[in-house]
Amino acid sequence: MNIVTLSLFQRKSNTRVTLLSFLFILLLNSQGSWGQQPISTGQFDGGFEGATFYTAGALTQTTADATKWSYDSTGLSNSNISNIDKRSGDKSFNLVSLNTGTSKYIMSPKCNPPLTGGDGVIVGPAYVVQYYIKTATSTLTKGGINIGSRASGTGTQSTADANGWQKVTYRYSNVTQSALSSGTWVGFATNVASTTPALTAYIDDLVAYTSTSGDDNTAPDSPIAPVVNGLNVGWTAPVSGVDGGGYMVVRYSSNPNNDNDPNVNGIYAVGNTITNGTGSLIGKVVYIGTSTSFTDNITGSVIGSDYYKIYTVDKAFNYSNEITGTAAISTTWNGTAWSNGSPTSTVDAIIDGVYTTTANGVFTAKTLTVNAPKSFTINSGTTITVSGAITDNGNLVVQNNANLIQTNSTPVTNTGSIVVNRNSSN
Repeated sequence: MNIVTLSLFQRKSNTRVTLLSFLFILLLNSQGSWGQQPISTGQFDGGFEGATFYTAGALTQTTADATKWSYDSTGLSNSNISNIDKRSGDKSFNLVSLNTGTSKYIMSPKCNPPLTGGDGVIVGPAYVVQYYIKTATSTLTKGGINIGSRASGTGTQSTADANGWQKVTYRYSNVTQSALSSGTWVGFATNVASTTPALTAYIDDLVAYTSTSGDDNTAPDSPIAPVVNGLNVGWTAPVSGVDGGGYMVVRYSSNPNNDNDPNVNGIYAVGNTITNGTGSLIGKVVYIGTSTSFTDNITGSVIGSDYYKIYTVDKAFNYSNEITGTAAISTTWNGTAWSNGSPTSTVDAIIDGVYTTTANGVFTAKTLTVNAPKSFTINSGTTITVSGAITDNGNLVVQNNANLIQTNSTPVTNTGSIVVNRNSSN
């Protein structure tokens, strides 16, 4: 084996940003805050995070508590907003329908008035209503969703996931704006025969949106150019727009993994936490809205070290690939752990302890510095990628069949020297 000592070199290449995939909503050409999705002349909280339930009977827009969910017939008094079993956020709707043999309706707030007649025949644009349901009563899982004059819809239902949740989608056509304004509500309809058990179900992530081409399952394009300055977070909107939606931002205290994401079609409120993905990292929802910037004043923020995953979310709660922004300037390896999470292409890596890629893993960093007299070894079969300058004040070694790659698109000044070991023939 020949041991060759080289001066650090410059290498030009294009930097690469890795994006991930995943969803928001504003309906019927109007806007509102998350957790209050507009539907014609009324609003409803399809995530149930801030929703309340009116148990005294049906509501109209003249009822004092007309901002609450309600039911229009007896036999549903045990239904309520619940935190017992939820799919996204902290709450869901616990639907309990007794076996009285008559239809039961759970309605969104601000019904004007509650609709109690037969299915209406109305003409106009098309609507899609989707929600997730979890119940052991498989033959009754679809229920029904009503929009306008309880228009009949065509529904589909997915297979239950590992946690028992099924996605239900209903499509409605021939709905006019006049019919909507005369009595708009969205809700769940059940028709439990007197010979069947009562229906108990949890319902979450309910959304309704206009559509002339069926269900919307296509994610919007990602936002671009994240900038984090202290607690001020900003980004640039995608050229293609937000498809009737806006943005959601999730904050992590350490560099999140690609799969740390919200639920598909999940509806959250600011302050909710997300633990999906590798490592069960805790992400907190810190922004939901249509602006491309905000100040993170949500409890737990730390200036200069937080990471922000930013998503575009459309009208059907499809999430885009995320972009990640951070104000973290550097993270230091102390021989045991990183001081500020693993490095990224926007974070400087400082080696202040013994580090080997075999034992401690590979990474990508903005710049790389090895402090004296510490050692950094890139083992055979592994690659370290740095987008900026490399400074070796210690002992930086690249073993045979290992790689140290710089991807800077403009020249940088490297400092120090490295040892590159290569197996060679005699």
